[in-house]
Amino acid sequence: MKFKKINKLLPITLLLGCNLAPEHELPEVNIPCNWHSVKNEEWISSSPTNRLWWENFNDPILSSLIDRAGTKNLDLQIAATRILQVRREKKGKAFENYPHIDGSVAFGHVYNQRSILDGLLKHAVKDNARGSNRINTDFLEVGFDAEWEIDFFGRIAHELKALNAKIESVEESLCDLWVTLTAEIARNYIELRSAQQRLDLLEENISVHEDLLYLHKVLENIGQISAIDTGALQEALYQIKQQKPLLDLSIAKSIHHLSILLGQSPHELFEELQKPFPIPCLPTEKTIGVPSELLRRRPDIRKAEKDLAVATERVSSAIAALFPRFSIRGFIGDVSTCIKTLLNPSSGTWFAESQLLLPIFNSRLLQQDVDVSKLNRQEAFYNYQKVVYQALEETENAIASFNSDQEKLDLQTLSLYETQKNLDLTKMLYDVGDKDYITVQEKRRSYLTARDNLLQSQVALLMDYISIYKAIGGGWEEDCNESNL
Repeated sequence: MKFKKINKLLPITLLLGCNLAPEHELPEVNIPCNWHSVKNEEWISSSPTNRLWWENFNDPILSSLIDRAGTKNLDLQIAATRILQVRREKKGKAFENYPHIDGSVAFGHVYNQRSILDGLLKHAVKDNARGSNRINTDFLEVGFDAEWEIDFFGRIAHELKALNAKIESVEESLCDLWVTLTAEIARNYIELRSAQQRLDLLEENISVHEDLLYLHKVLENIGQISAIDTGALQEALYQIKQQKPLLDLSIAKSIHHLSILLGQSPHELFEELQKPFPIPCLPTEKTIGVPSELLRRRPDIRKAEKDLAVATERVSSAIAALFPRFSIRGFIGDVSTCIKTLLNPSSGTWFAESQLLLPIFNSRLLQQDVDVSKLNRQEAFYNYQKVVYQALEETENAIASFNSDQEKLDLQTLSLYETQKNLDLTKMLYDVGDKDYITVQEKRRSYLTARDNLLQSQVALLMDYISIYKAIGGGWEEDCNESNL
C-alpha cells in the first residue's frame, strides 16, 4: 500500500515542480515605428551596402587600425577568455548528469549489531568472540565508489540552460565591446587628423599675425597708428600661440590611446601616425533601419535578453532544489580487518543503494534561494526595458546631433565662401592700389579662422556619424563572436 501511494504521489510531485518554474518571457517595450529625429527617409533602409561602417570613410589607415585591433586589443582578449571560462564551467556542470566514480582507500572503526554488518565484515565477525552479538573492530577498505543523481525535477538541467544562456550573454558582451572599440578607434583617429590639420592652419595663422604685427610696429614708429592697436594685435598673437601646445598634446594623446587600443605600448604608432593626413570625408551612405531592428542588432540588448534567460533558469533550478533528490550509490572493492587479507578474494565486497534526500532542515534556506533568484529575475526584467529605452534614446540623440551639426556646417560653408570672396576681392583691390597690404592680411586672418571653424564642424559631423552607427549596433552583423572578429 505504501508503494502504491508513492507511485501516485510521484507524478503529482513532478508536475508540481514543472508548474512552479517560470517561463522565459521578454518584457513588453514600446518601440516606435520610425525615428522621430530622421528627416531623410533614405536613412530608413533594410538593405545597407556595407556592414563595416568604418570602411565608408574610404581611409585605408583607419581600416587597418580597426582590423589590427580585432586581433590585438587586450580587452577583446580578456572578453574572449571569459567566454572560454564560462564554457568550461558549463562542461563541468554537464558531468553532474552522469555517474561519479572515484577510487577510495579508507580506514575506520565499526561498532554495531552483528546482524547488520555480518555479511559486509566477515573477518571482523570471525575475529570477534563467537558469543558476541556486536561487531567492534577496525577495518580497511579499498575500492571504487559510484554515485548518480537522477535529475527528476530538472535542477541540473535548468543550471545547464542557465549556463548556456550565460555563454551567449558573455559572447554578446564581446560583441558590445567590439562595437565600442571600433567607434573609439574611429573617434580617436579623426581627432588625431583634425588636430594635425588645425595645427597646420594655426601655424599659417600665426605667420599672418606676425606679419601684421611687424607692419603695425612700423606704422606705430612713424606715427600712423597708436600703440593701443599694436598691443591689441600682440595680445591676439599670444592667444593664438596658446593653442599650439594644446594641439600638440591632443595629437600625442590620440596616438597614445590608439596604440593602447591596438594592444601596444603608447609610443608604438608614432612613426606611423605622426605624419599629417586629411580627415576622412563624410560618407554618403546613411542607412540605419527602423527602431525595431535595434532589438536584434544591438549586442547590449541581446545581452540583456540572455541575462534575463539566465535569471529565469536559475529561478527554476532554485525551485527544483526544494523537491527531493534521488540518487543511486554503490561500492565495489575489498573490506578487511587485516591488511594481509585485504586483497584476498574472500574480502571482495559490493553494495548498491538508492537514496532519497529530503530537504527538511534546510528548506528555509532553499526558499531564501528561490526568493533571491526571483528578485534577480525581476532585476533582469527591468534591466532589459532600461537597456532598450536607453538604446532608443542614444540613437535619437545621435540623429538629432547629426541634423543640428549638418545645419551648422551648411551655414559655415556659406560663411567660408563669403570670406573667400572678400579675400579674393581685397587682393584684386590691393593689386590695383585701392587697398593696403594690412587689409589683405586681416582678410586672410579672417579666412583662416573661418576654415578652422569649418574644420571643427566637419569633425563634429563625422563624430555624429560614428555615434549613429554605434547607437544602432555598429553595423548590421548579428552573428558576432570571438571567432569572426
